[in-house]
Amino acid sequence: MMARKIFGVEIATDADKAEPQSEPPAPRTRSSSASVTGLRESLRDLSSNSILDIDPSMIEGGGLTDRFGEDDGIENLAESIRTHGQQVPILVRPTDQPDRYAVVYGRRRLMALKRLARPVKAIVRTLSDEEAILAQGQENNLRLDPSFIEKAIFIREMKAARYGAGVIRDALGLSRQSVSAHITLISDIPDEVIERVGAAHGVGRRQWAALAEIGKTEKVDLVESSFGVPHDLPSDQRFEWVLKSARKTVAGRAAAKPKDDGPNRSVSLTLYDGCAIGQVRRTSRAVEMRLSTAVDAEFTEWLAENAETIARDLHDRWRKEGKTRA
Repeated sequence: MMARKIFGVEIATDADKAEPQSEPPAPRTRSSSASVTGLRESLRDLSSNSILDIDPSMIEGGGLTDRFGEDDGIENLAESIRTHGQQVPILVRPTDQPDRYAVVYGRRRLMALKRLARPVKAIVRTLSDEEAILAQGQENNLRLDPSFIEKAIFIREMKAARYGAGVIRDALGLSRQSVSAHITLISDIPDEVIERVGAAHGVGRRQWAALAEIGKTEKVDLVESSFGVPHDLPSDQRFEWVLKSARKTVAGRAAAKPKDDGPNRSVSLTLYDGCAIGQVRRTSRAVEMRLSTAVDAEFTEWLAENAETIARDLHDRWRKEGKTRA
């Protein structure tokens, strides 16, 4: 079977598929120009979904930040590609410049291939801005499992770029409430702190919320608390280091307060690790216990829910100990 080359692509025609004819085919006429135009468009559509080898210098960065430490491990990735080749293509879309593309996802693979000076295997698709951001978010969710803080940064950037709420939810597969929680929290954590901590894949919303609460309620400078965090620690441990530093600031303030031995005196409450969690204030009419949610939000929430039961248990314990002493 024969094939013809049209625009550089081999296309099998009906004449190729038929049995050999005794007479030569009739010459083409000008009326075939419309079908040629249609074929050109079909081939263009076909190429827009194919995997091409593209010079990495022809691919520009694009999209929004969706992960931290893109440079981390690039040398290892480059070495893997050098040994085994590029196993997974990246996704790019055409720009308004001829033969130039913008990456949709696969930035780290692109960086590694640029270092190797090798062609990039890429799927080329014509996508709108919304389609590109959906593809970027969904691919990263499936392959990378972004951390809580990475999602929060991505959501903030999408909002700044004026993407609609529906697009943001669909890009990350989150509910309206979850998107709102990410936005609220990211506004309370300075970018400098996030940059020093990194992705922190093992750190969830509650832990980030505890750090944010220290900054809001206790007026602790979280940027200052992050000074000196060891860069050689894993990201999760860097977060714990910053959180502990912020809590030490709270504890130091409580310890520095002058003690009042009069009737309205306060006593600091500390945990076994020495971390100050609150105060007991005694007046002539009442004894008040105040616990900071910034130190352990989950404990204080549990205490609030079980306060009545705890008070009864303590009262029973006091009565029993009183009878024993008597």
